[in-house]
Amino acid sequence: MKNTKRIMSVIGLFLAVAAPSFAQRIGGFSMPRTVPTYHPAPAYHPPAQTYHPPAPSRSTSSAQTSRRAAQTSSRPAQTQTRPAQSVPQRSTASAPQSRPATSESRPQAASRPQAPSRNEVQKQQKAEARQQKEQQKQNQKQQKEQKKLQQKQQKEEARHQKELQKQQKDNKKLGSSAKRSKAQPASPSVAKTETGSRLSAGTATASGSPARLQQLNANRSNLSGINRKPLPSGELTVHPNGRMTLQAEGGRQYGLRSNGTIASYSDRQKTVSFDQRGKVSSIHTASMDIHNGPHGQRTIVSRHADGSKVVSTSRHSGYVERNVVMNHRTYVERTTIINHRVFTRTFVANGFGGVALVPPVFFAPGFYGWAYYPWASPIAFRWGWLGAPWYVGPSYIGPTPYFVASPLYPSAAFWLTDYVIGETLATAYQLHHDASDEVANDMSDDDNTVADNSVAGDSDANAGMSSDQDTVRADAATPISPELKSEIAEEVRRQLANDNAAARNPDQASFDTMPAALSTPSHLFVVSNDLDVTTADQQLCALQAGDMLQLMSPATADSSFVQVRVASSKRMDCPGGVLVNVSLPDLQEMQNSFQAQVEAGLGALQHGQGSAGLPVAPPDAVAAPPRPAVTGLSPVSGPESSTMIDQQGEQADQAEAQAESSSF
Repeated sequence: MKNTKRIMSVIGLFLAVAAPSFAQRIGGFSMPRTVPTYHPAPAYHPPAQTYHPPAPSRSTSSAQTSRRAAQTSSRPAQTQTRPAQSVPQRSTASAPQSRPATSESRPQAASRPQAPSRNEVQKQQKAEARQQKEQQKQNQKQQKEQKKLQQKQQKEEARHQKELQKQQKDNKKLGSSAKRSKAQPASPSVAKTETGSRLSAGTATASGSPARLQQLNANRSNLSGINRKPLPSGELTVHPNGRMTLQAEGGRQYGLRSNGTIASYSDRQKTVSFDQRGKVSSIHTASMDIHNGPHGQRTIVSRHADGSKVVSTSRHSGYVERNVVMNHRTYVERTTIINHRVFTRTFVANGFGGVALVPPVFFAPGFYGWAYYPWASPIAFRWGWLGAPWYVGPSYIGPTPYFVASPLYPSAAFWLTDYVIGETLATAYQLHHDASDEVANDMSDDDNTVADNSVAGDSDANAGMSSDQDTVRADAATPISPELKSEIAEEVRRQLANDNAAARNPDQASFDTMPAALSTPSHLFVVSNDLDVTTADQQLCALQAGDMLQLMSPATADSSFVQVRVASSKRMDCPGGVLVNVSLPDLQEMQNSFQAQVEAGLGALQHGQGSAGLPVAPPDAVAAPPRPAVTGLSPVSGPESSTMIDQQGEQADQAEAQAESSSF
């Protein structure tokens, strides 16, 4: 019995040890956790039988990793519940076979979608934020464009309403005047519109012209000056914009505004234009041109039979020029008088029909090099016009001044830039000041000026528009920027290089500077005289001396006008940024004036070097005196030129008085 008990205990012990290992081989059962006393050797597990979950990525959260581990540990427990007969029999010698249940569960686990990582979520959130920001920018841009469009439409509507009110007022006056004078009833060419009774566009019939002229003359009787005089009989044409043209006998033609004031007159000898007050704006004849600028400056050009020309820009200011042939070349000698100062300049014909300035003198090559290259150190300089009434300066508290002198000058090119701009503005101020005194004296003699302006509907506060709706004016100045100054300094350097080359070889000197300027992109022109120009949309605007124009595209060989952009301008001039058309002769005059100012500045620099803050030039640069560029010419003297300029002013006064009297 004892042996039997021993045998049974050994068998039991053997079964306790062998049964779990056998169960693991045939079914993948896990070891029970309640066996603390015995730890058998681990059984062999084929790779296909045991499920290995995928290793979590670095971006996988700890919560996801723990959840997958829990799922993996629970699978053996689920396998224990399967019936024993479902476990396939296998031979110990054969290769292990994978369980169907296990192989079926792996594709399901592999196809399970993984949750996005934290970096992916952050990237997606940033992309959405960028899209929202771009959408906000587009919305803001659209709102700004819509706002600008609405403002433009409101301005156009206000302008249209003002035109309608003006037409209603004019038609009301014409109707009341016709009723008082018992005028004949209007012809069928008179049409009713929403603004009242007005003549339809087109040529009036013979029976309608007298009635309309009678109405116009009745209305003009309330005006003053030349606008008070009755219009002669003739054929009347009303244009779509409300203006009228009257063809009278003797080849006379009148241009009339919609309110009946005269705008222009022409006959076989002259063409005259008038402002709203009935004063002469311009006269053009075969031998004389007169132009009264918007700022009161009057320019008179007289052409004589011998080819000489007299030009006056104000009282006691202008120039006289005549042609001189020497060494088979035609020179133009010009004597200029500005504020009682006399300048003598020489010009020569260039390759496109204009005249180019010839330098008065040539300096030593060392002087051109000293002026061309930077100085040893920047210098400060005090200009003589710093206390002038036209100069505001950097200490001005308010809007940015139009021109401010630089505090330091690294080279002569920048010093000459301020010299050119300052002298141009100073000369223009003096000419305008003298002209304004003359205009004030003329206006004091006319007691009905205000009445005429009220009838004409003048208003300078109409969104930058003048009394004529075809004229545009700037509400504020566009100052000269440092960038524009730098570009002018580069132009000065180019002129210094040209002068140096001409000084070395005077016989080979070329004066075709205008074509070079017209072929240089973004070339800057400094306006030298008051000028009326037209914009790209056929509006009128004025330019003053000191305004700057930038070339937009090179001029062609057959072009007479060039399109330029207003780079800087003063208040009431052409607004900055506007495209205008300027004639080639006017651009040539700007270029000549610019070069003349640079040459005058070189003379002042050579004379003042080493004093007033200017650096000392090298001895070889100033040792030899400047030599004249052209010798043997005898220009018109200063006193003779002054007498001719004064006589020309008297002739212009007579021409304007005769134009007013002979027009009616």
